[in-house]
Amino acid sequence: MEEIQNYICANGVCIEKVRAGLMHTMAELYELVGRSDATSIQRTVRDTFFSANFYDKDGKIMIYFYDELDPDEMTDFLMREKEYSIDRQYVYELVCRIQQRMMNQFYQELDIYKKQHFIKTTISMNRQLLDKKQYKKFVNAYKKAFVNRANSPYKRVRAK
Repeated sequence: MEEIQNYICANGVCIEKVRAGLMHTMAELYELVGRSDATSIQRTVRDTFFSANFYDKDGKIMIYFYDELDPDEMTDFLMREKEYSIDRQYVYELVCRIQQRMMNQFYQELDIYKKQHFIKTTISMNRQLLDKKQYKKFVNAYKKAFVNRANSPYKRVRAK
């Protein structure tokens, strides 16, 4: 896969793109695309883009959040890497629906932090193939970025 930083954009841009891509419900998309392809797209998007929150840039851990991933770029990746016989617009809408769910889950975690000052870090060392030192470095960077994001404005992403 290409470098994850190629898929990162400003969160305001991402949010607007996701909102614009919410044309059908997930149930409608399952009917339009087929359960098998929809499930495959969901799994690929989650495993490829949402299984980590960091990348290494010249030895420095860079944190990104789900509302900073460009759905257009993710759709282009899927259309390039997988051979779907589905219209690109439906793949884009699926990506936006998946991203909407991940973003709203993230925003719930931000709300919990604001109320309880608890930061949920759910990345496992085995899944991310980090040794203990790298993992500790990641967790510290994630917590710092998380607190910064919690103190900035954000809203749930809803369909129009």
